[in-house]
Amino acid sequence: MRHTANVRRLRGPAAVLLLTAALLTVIRPGAAAADSATATHATRIVGQYTGTWNSPPSNLSTGFTQDGPMMGNGDVGVVEGGPITNQTFYVGKNDFWSSTTHAIKPLGRVVVSASGLSGASYNAVQDIKNAEVRGTYTLGGQTLRTASWVDANWNLFVTSFTLTGGATQNIGITLQNGSGGTPSASNDGRVLSGDVQADTGGAGDPRARMAARTIGGSQSISGNRLTLTLAPGTTSTLVVGIQSSIDTGSYQSSAVSMVTNLTQSDVDNHNASHRSWWQNLWSQSYVEIPDKAIEKSWYGSLYLLASSSRTGKFAPGLWGSWIDKPDMAWAGDYHTNYNYEVPFYAALATNHVDQAAAYDKPVLDYQSRGQQMAGQNGFTGVLYPVGISPGGTEVCCASLLNQKSNAANLASDMVMRFEYTYDTNYANQVYPWLKQVGLFWQNYLTWDASRNRYVITNDAPHEGQAYPQTNSSMSLGLVHLLFQGLIDMSTTLNVDTTTRATWQNILSHLSTPATFTRNGQTVVRETEVGSDFIDDGNDIAAQFIYPGGLVGLDSSGTDLQNARNTIGQLGNAWHGGNAPCTFYPAAAPRGALSPMRAGMRSRLAHRADARSAGEAGGLERYDEIRSNSSQGPMAVRLAMSAAAPAFSAVT
Repeated sequence: MRHTANVRRLRGPAAVLLLTAALLTVIRPGAAAADSATATHATRIVGQYTGTWNSPPSNLSTGFTQDGPMMGNGDVGVVEGGPITNQTFYVGKNDFWSSTTHAIKPLGRVVVSASGLSGASYNAVQDIKNAEVRGTYTLGGQTLRTASWVDANWNLFVTSFTLTGGATQNIGITLQNGSGGTPSASNDGRVLSGDVQADTGGAGDPRARMAARTIGGSQSISGNRLTLTLAPGTTSTLVVGIQSSIDTGSYQSSAVSMVTNLTQSDVDNHNASHRSWWQNLWSQSYVEIPDKAIEKSWYGSLYLLASSSRTGKFAPGLWGSWIDKPDMAWAGDYHTNYNYEVPFYAALATNHVDQAAAYDKPVLDYQSRGQQMAGQNGFTGVLYPVGISPGGTEVCCASLLNQKSNAANLASDMVMRFEYTYDTNYANQVYPWLKQVGLFWQNYLTWDASRNRYVITNDAPHEGQAYPQTNSSMSLGLVHLLFQGLIDMSTTLNVDTTTRATWQNILSHLSTPATFTRNGQTVVRETEVGSDFIDDGNDIAAQFIYPGGLVGLDSSGTDLQNARNTIGQLGNAWHGGNAPCTFYPAAAPRGALSPMRAGMRSRLAHRADARSAGEAGGLERYDEIRSNSSQGPMAVRLAMSAAAPAFSAVT
């Protein structure tokens, strides 16, 4: 197979995806145009991979990652849990944020109860190719089969029920609010509606309606419960329309109208369009490698990304679209010091640029607040706290925690997206904000005349570290990436020639990361003065490599060796809760392929046992397969990042 690219010069971590047996032609701007061979191989490979549960998921409503089968369309997310006698579909929505606490809230629940099948066997299969979950529940000579999916093109949740053998079953379907309580319920004789609200239902809190009915069989409605009577040899389909007040002011009537007149033929057509959307998604790229465990994880992670992020919708927070508890950890916010950024790196590197489209809005919306925060601290430009939420607000982590690098970290995705696509329309959207980040650093950096360099002072690599914390290697990398991106964008847009010279001067005189001797090797310190080297499962000490791009294939032999030594001495990062999504890409091109693969397989083995990593960290814990050229002309190679996602549907 061949790989061609219409590229100019890719700096920073940007490069073109090159995967074993992949065929892809890059056409700027936007994502690459996949050909029929790519589509054929991609669908063949992804069709091999499913997740299987032989007992009901149990890690639910903890405020962290769930271990159940997941579905979603980039706006509505559904995670399944419980036996068929109390099977709960937890419904989240990316726009369901409290106007008071600015925390993400669960939208509701759909509970299915086939009480006559108490003690039935349990089997659920996650089909990621077609984005549906199929269940099989057998008791004696009777089997109930289900197929559930969230429409890729419409906020419609569908579950079909097919009964074989035995006697007629009554299946209860209950609508609940996000806490499991009774919503404001109503019905028109055909459709059961449940009205819910985020948080306490204050004036600014979003509202939503779930509207449910069944097609086939017979149904009755009482209170917030719909009862479906299903005879053996028949199939009935539950359809639930989901609309919020963010979607439309007439969300209540809209949700009802979605399902009122649906026929089974309509549902079949929706399913065909749903499958077509996912077929197109998979057709954008593929990977085929000998290590099938890693390959499976790659596809499973892309499934989760595509299920939780979509153009024109609210961006997913820490826990994606799968919100099953009113008090999700860290309020489910957009954590700016790495968590929010890194899932979208994977979108870019795997030719799924559309899945990164939701990223920018909450960042740009916070600009005026970021300018205010900078001014309050005596600076210009923008400063961003550790945690933000939609609409220019912040939530649980409004403090800087002595980290000045958060905005530069947020800038990394924008720079990478431009370097992948050279999309001038996109550059015009984000360039003004990037200039504000650059303005902060232009004025925050101090000039060390004795050493002819710019220095970063009092900027903590880890949250809350106290002064002095000078020249954080992580921040040096992020600032380097920022100014390189500003130079490239301004050059392409043919603007700000004078300021560009200032940026180039900073870039040319920015301090290099400090080194010291540790265990007989020269390694890169976390700071020049302050934190030296912390091997606690985090990978801050390696982020000067990725995403910072200070060391790459064009670096000197000394710099490359120091980078290898640094990777080698971060022994706990191979399995760390906060490390993998940037550590593994940093490690791969530095000659650490053997320990990287061992670490990946160890993580995947853990996930196979537990069905979910279940550790701190959320959406950012996607596997990534990425190639990244750190400097100068494009160089392509394979780099596999290894983290098992914190919420894994494929096990």
